[in-house]
Amino acid sequence: MVWRWVPLEDQSKHYATFYQGMIVAIGRLQQNNEDEYQIRYMAVNGQYQRHGLGSQLIAFIEKEAVSIGVNHIVFNARSHAISFYKKIATRS
Repeated sequence: MVWRWVPLEDQSKHYATFYQGMIVAIGRLQQNNEDEYQIRYMAVNGQYQRHGLGSQLIAFIEKEAVSIGVNHIVFNARSHAISFYKKIATRS
């Protein structure tokens, strides 16, 4: 196993979704500057994709962000995940 320091770790909160004691989805809320936060490092175990876990985790992170006063969240996406994030952006 390889461990590494992640930049901006002290300005981030990590979230995980557990199923039967196993982490099946992860994400991170990172403060980029005073006004901007970013949801990064989103991943869902392949066996659990397309079951809504990624969307639910993002909704949870967004709710947590609002509770600490965050007003602006941005996303960066790999090309294979763009359609997923577009769906997230259009929900009400």
